[in-house]
Amino acid sequence: MASYLRAVKRFALWMASLAGLSFAQALPTLWGPERWRTAAEQLHFHEAYSWSRQEAQYFSDRLPIPMLTAPPSPMPGLWEVYALYDLLREESPRALEAYAEAQGPRYRSALARFYAAKYAFLRRSYEEALRHLGELSPQDFPRSLQEEMRFISGYSAYAMGDPGRALALLRPLTEKLGPFHDPANYYVGLILYERGDWRGAAAHLEAVQTRMPYAQEAPLWLAYSLAQIPDLPRLVQQAERWRTLKPAHGDTLWPFVVVTLAQAKECAQAEAFAEEASEHPLVRLWLGVCAYQQRRDSAALQYWAPLIGREDSLGAWALYGSALALRRLGRPEEALASLRKVPLRPTAPTAEALQLTAQLAWELRLFDTGREALLQLLQLPLPPAQRREAHRWLAEMLAAQERYTEALSRLDSVPNKAEPYQRFLMLAGFRAFSEKDFAQAESLFARCGSSEGPYTLLGRFWQAEALYRKGDLERAAQAYERFLRMPHSDTSRYAAEARLALAWTYLQMGQVEQSLRYSEALRSKGPAALRPYATFLAAHALFLKKNYSAALSLYQSLLGQLPDAQVRYYTAKTLVRLERYSDAEAVLASVLPTQPGADAALYLRAEICGVWLSRPACTREAAEQLLRHAPSSPWAGLARARLGLALAELNETSLAIQNLRKVLEEHSSNPEAVKLALDGLRELVPPGEYDALYRSFLERLPVESETRRSIEQQRLRQLAEAQRWSQLREEALLLQTRYPALTAEATQWQALAAEQLKDTAGALTLYHTLTRFPEYRPQAWEKLSRLYQSQGRLAEAWAASDSLLRYLPPSGFGRLQGLLTWAELAASQGAADTALRVCQNLLSDTLLSLTARQQVLLTLALLAERQGAPDSALAYLEAASRLEKNGLAAEALFQSARLLYQLNRWNDARSAIYRLRDELPAYIEPRARAYLILARIFLGENKRKSARQLLESLIENAPNDAIRREAQALKDSIPPEPPPSPPAPQKKKKASSKK
Repeated sequence: MASYLRAVKRFALWMASLAGLSFAQALPTLWGPERWRTAAEQLHFHEAYSWSRQEAQYFSDRLPIPMLTAPPSPMPGLWEVYALYDLLREESPRALEAYAEAQGPRYRSALARFYAAKYAFLRRSYEEALRHLGELSPQDFPRSLQEEMRFISGYSAYAMGDPGRALALLRPLTEKLGPFHDPANYYVGLILYERGDWRGAAAHLEAVQTRMPYAQEAPLWLAYSLAQIPDLPRLVQQAERWRTLKPAHGDTLWPFVVVTLAQAKECAQAEAFAEEASEHPLVRLWLGVCAYQQRRDSAALQYWAPLIGREDSLGAWALYGSALALRRLGRPEEALASLRKVPLRPTAPTAEALQLTAQLAWELRLFDTGREALLQLLQLPLPPAQRREAHRWLAEMLAAQERYTEALSRLDSVPNKAEPYQRFLMLAGFRAFSEKDFAQAESLFARCGSSEGPYTLLGRFWQAEALYRKGDLERAAQAYERFLRMPHSDTSRYAAEARLALAWTYLQMGQVEQSLRYSEALRSKGPAALRPYATFLAAHALFLKKNYSAALSLYQSLLGQLPDAQVRYYTAKTLVRLERYSDAEAVLASVLPTQPGADAALYLRAEICGVWLSRPACTREAAEQLLRHAPSSPWAGLARARLGLALAELNETSLAIQNLRKVLEEHSSNPEAVKLALDGLRELVPPGEYDALYRSFLERLPVESETRRSIEQQRLRQLAEAQRWSQLREEALLLQTRYPALTAEATQWQALAAEQLKDTAGALTLYHTLTRFPEYRPQAWEKLSRLYQSQGRLAEAWAASDSLLRYLPPSGFGRLQGLLTWAELAASQGAADTALRVCQNLLSDTLLSLTARQQVLLTLALLAERQGAPDSALAYLEAASRLEKNGLAAEALFQSARLLYQLNRWNDARSAIYRLRDELPAYIEPRARAYLILARIFLGENKRKSARQLLESLIENAPNDAIRREAQALKDSIPPEPPPSPPAPQKKKKASSKK
């Protein structure tokens, strides 16, 4: 019995030892504090989310804000408590696995493997946890362990990068209440958020209610999801609920809520939640944005003021926003100063600040500042559209600084550049125009007018204006015409001005009819403001056409419309042409000296009174008014000269001499005034004193003076008119020595003097010298041809005539005369056939005038006669006599009579002479020469008495000595009439026998 008891005791001890060992190796239970600790530990996976990376793209297109980071795990304390268990020792997994193999295949073995998986999960060995759970069958465990196994498997799958499997395992846990309801919803929400299913994520995160710490962590992620949908009303609703809770990471959640609402322009609600994070810099930034959008600029500046000193991107954006608000408050200088503080770095609003700087600089006309800002902007990586816009603004800045070449080059990369391109060209053209560089202006306006755009018409018009100012009247007229032919030019406000300018241009070109065509149309149908000017041009055109009555009527109609002095000036000029000098003086008498253009009118009055009316008092009054009110007028010199001449007529000699001398001293650059003064002094001072005054005046004048040159040239003309050839030759040589530029003119006068002095050799030499000067070549070769003919050197005369033809115009009277002279000389040199062909070609010209045709016919008659074809010569002469009744017709009838007489066709010659007498009685010389032929015919017919009577009458009435001498010689050659023979004596008749 004792042994039995000892055996039982040993067995009991062995069992106790085994029980102790078993108890030592037993797993913790799944109820009590261990369950919630185990479930709560799953939040460690927060560290696996890359939230910042996912959110970066979402915020990249918005105002940059500091990137939020995932909240840290709130469980470090629980981890430390759980680490106190021995089962978390390094050898625990191996011990559990060994225990499971030893107890298999019983329930204890499966339970050991479950805990091995659980502890592998807690140690973040997710692959090992999944391996252990994969060897278990959930049906072997209670429902509570099945849910825990599902949660561990789902979470481990997600941690291993298999979100699909994780969702499949965790989603069923979200459908029913239990210890894993909130964790499953929380993690499913995070997985869906990661996958971009914002609505699903929000639905699951909203399901997290009470279980800690998920109820504290979920609001932040729910806010992120609702912002991504976006569902702002729902976000506002949840935010109102969160106010009563204490959500985790409030320093991140509330700024995010406020910023999100502010970005969505829900400014009122953003400000409602601002008190939860009023000092957060990002909140202040966006509340300032809201205030700016609501045009509460002062409030915006108050929000941004604490941020301005920051060195991060928030400070940069605050500076930029402050600049916007200051600009709208009308403080652009302060705005520009704020923009200059914006740092140039990628996280700052660099591009926006530089662009706003350029705009403010443009408004403040600080073009250098704007240009520098745009150049810096172009160095940044910009979208193509913004880059093109920056180039366009830079071009505007350069154009504002009148750097138009650089501005135009900037437009090369800008599409749709027609408007700024043409505008810059116009501005550059206007600058050149104002600087009187009309060639450059015309080029720029032409470039503008040749491109399509809004300023094409304007460019064409100003191109014509520049050509006109340049003095190229012909091209200016063509440009005006092109402008008026352009589409829609009639609707342009420049159309009437172009027509007026065209009328004035044609008037200056001497095309009076064209000018009248435009000015008359404007005068009747043009704008009211331009009609007076059109009337003025029409009057001037009629004046040039010598239709003075019509011009006077138009000028008189303009009195009171245009500047009075100018209209009265032209009215008076017209009256002068009509020889109504008193009326002209009366028109000018009412001109006020202070009116615009009064100086010209006053001088004209002085001239009328002095030259045509002989009223020196009137001349004196007008000249003194001009000199008193317009002493710097271009008419002042002439007026003082007229005043001096008038004073001389009023017997105020000393005052007259004083004024004339003053002309020589003060107006020596006015040749006309100087000439008048010298003419007056010649009459007022003694000859010796005048000669000394004249010489001293010429010596005072510079050699290159226009006045001195003009006086000396006039002196040569006066000597030629006085036929003082020797003195002309000497002074022309002196002029050539003094003014080498006048060598050609001096040589011309020397040649003329040598010709008149019968120094033919010297004249030939001088005229040959004159052929070196292009402007004198035609005259020189013509003189050479005549001189050679006078000497009988016909071959040289023909060569000179041939040279002359090379310098004559292709048409006109001079060309015709040169060809006829050449033909005569050619015939004399044995080239009559060639000369005949040339004249026949001339005769075929249908544009030849009747007089020119008569000249050609006379030359053809001469050539035909020399070739021995008298009948052809007579036919040409007959045609010439029938064309027109003039001196050439008279010459043709005389030549016909001469040739017919030589052919012994005396009756036909007599008929030609009688035609000349009856049809052309005014041409005395051809008729007198024809009478000499008629006298010879009478002598040939033995009608001596008729011949003698005709010759006696011709001697008495001959037009020149040559004809008189020839008539006298012919009369002397007539033999005297024989004396009458005495009558024969008559025989006496016998007496009648009847007597």
